Amino acid sequence: MNRRAETETVDVFCGSLSATVAIMPPGTRLGSRHTIRNVLGIGGSSVVYSADDSTTSCAVAVKVLRPDRSTEAALVRFRNEAAVARAVDCPHLVRVFDYAEGPPTYLTMELAHEGSLRHALKDGPLPVGRAIEIAGQVLRALSALHGRCIVHCDVKPGNILLDAGGRVLLGDFGLARQTNACTATDGNGSLFGTLEYLAPEQALGGSVDARTDLYSLGIVLFEMLTGLVPHCRASSLGTLLAHIQEPARNVRNLRPAIPRWLSALIACLLEKQPRKRYVSANAVLHDIARRCAHYGPAVDIVQDRGRSAHIVGTGRPLTWRFEPEMP
Repeated sequence: MNRRAETETVDVFCGSLSATVAIMPPGTRLGSRHTIRNVLGIGGSSVVYSADDSTTSCAVAVKVLRPDRSTEAALVRFRNEAAVARAVDCPHLVRVFDYAEGPPTYLTMELAHEGSLRHALKDGPLPVGRAIEIAGQVLRALSALHGRCIVHCDVKPGNILLDAGGRVLLGDFGLARQTNACTATDGNGSLFGTLEYLAPEQALGGSVDARTDLYSLGIVLFEMLTGLVPHCRASSLGTLLAHIQEPARNVRNLRPAIPRWLSALIACLLEKQPRKRYVSANAVLHDIARRCAHYGPAVDIVQDRGRSAHIVGTGRPLTWRFEPEMP
């Protein structure tokens, strides 16, 4: 296993670009309201900027379709992202405010002030408590989407955004798919998503449902705790086959301080067959709640000792305390 960023999104904090991308300089006006400030990130089909909204006097994020990637498929993704964001209301989903087709084609959305989880992982694994906290908020976002029969299909660190006060947001709904009465939707043999975070059914171009997102979140949780993704091979085909055929390593082999119950939870999320995974985001949240409890307003889990994480005092609100390990 290797430490690396996901293949589709290039984060300006974590890596170099593989191709020259046209960047709007600071001060560029978009429409009648928005003034570009600086680049936040560069993706496979878009560039994300921070900008000032002259109407609200607030900072926003602006996602602009790259001219060199302005295809009908890319336009469909942009329209889909705006539609999904407006259809589902949840404090852990990025809000989309405006959408305009150009050139340039862009949408404006809520700005997360602390960047992406991909940026946060640049220095390695997170404290166990913080990883659980982030996963819990992403699970709430997924629960809201799945409650509207929408599968995100691209859960990864680059699409998980960190805001002030510890709030976590899930964004980028361009690949989201509407399912039929919350049952699996046909993949039509197409491959979509980000290679390192693909569920086996995605890798096979098969049907997807809520459990597809849970597999991807399992990989994100694995990475938050170890600094590695479970399946990363020298070739794209090798990575796809690993998702389909190879079991993920036990996270405790890489970080023995991780509680056994959390290792078992990740293993369940990463089951190859969807029927063996958790049935819903709420089921995962329930399992976490059985093992963790709100401990009060001034504690956090920030260090590992022996086999379990321990609480030390902090000035921040939150988070979790672990139940004792079973013998």
